[in-house]
Amino acid sequence: MDNLFTLLDKLLPLLSTFLGAYITYYVTISSKKKEIQVTTKIKARDEYWIPLCKDLEKLLLKIQELTDHEGNLINFYGDDSCENELLPLLNYLQPENRNYFYPRTRNILALCNKTIQVYENTINSNINLIKEEFRKLYHQMIENFSVYKINNCIDCGISLRKDFDDDIKKALFNNKRIDWMGCVKSVSFFKEGCPSFLDSFSANMYSIDDLDFYSEIWLPIHENEIAKEVFGLNDEQDLGLSVLDYEYEHIDVEIGQKLDSFIQSISIQEYYISIIDALNFLHSEILKNIDESTIL
Repeated sequence: MDNLFTLLDKLLPLLSTFLGAYITYYVTISSKKKEIQVTTKIKARDEYWIPLCKDLEKLLLKIQELTDHEGNLINFYGDDSCENELLPLLNYLQPENRNYFYPRTRNILALCNKTIQVYENTINSNINLIKEEFRKLYHQMIENFSVYKINNCIDCGISLRKDFDDDIKKALFNNKRIDWMGCVKSVSFFKEGCPSFLDSFSANMYSIDDLDFYSEIWLPIHENEIAKEVFGLNDEQDLGLSVLDYEYEHIDVEIGQKLDSFIQSISIQEYYISIIDALNFLHSEILKNIDESTIL
């Protein structure tokens, strides 16, 4: 028994030393971990959360400016859009950046990106659908054109103005009617009995100096009675004037009224509202994160 007490007397100081060392180590490590966590959070706040908040506010401001200027809805990509303000925001979704945000924040940011993509895809799908329908109706209309019938044509190729997409987009955004006259740039007529499409002829509604053929040539001739010889048109452009004359008589009834009604039936407002809601939700979330990480 005396030996046991002697052993305990020797062990207790040693155990006490080990225990004290462990407690010191644990406290030091815990303190270090907490210090690293605080440092990491401060770095995330200062280098990622606050910049994201500023970029988001720039985007929201640009959206408001474009809405005030353009009308009901806006573009997020392309000309007259907020693409320059949007891309810095989406950059925070990159792997090297996203880890500095809470999972909830990352999910909301990803939701913003997804709703914008759905909005843009819906717009582009509708534009392509309207263009396809326009081509079909225009083809049906031109089949009754005297030049088509006299030359025993069996088909025609229709080339549209490059900015026709913009006209459709504006109509979708603002519920405005498109001026369907002059939307076609050229029509190629293919004759019956040809071994190939090489034996064809064209009507061109464009000029070498890139004038707006419809508004700067056809309208002055039609409304101001300016002689077409003034413009020095070639045969294909002269036929283009005849096509525009035919459009003037038929396009509104055979195409315009049908497509105007179709466009009016399309609604993309709900997709746009989803984007604004998601962006405002993200703004609230990131402000909350910043506030919670700031010690007053």
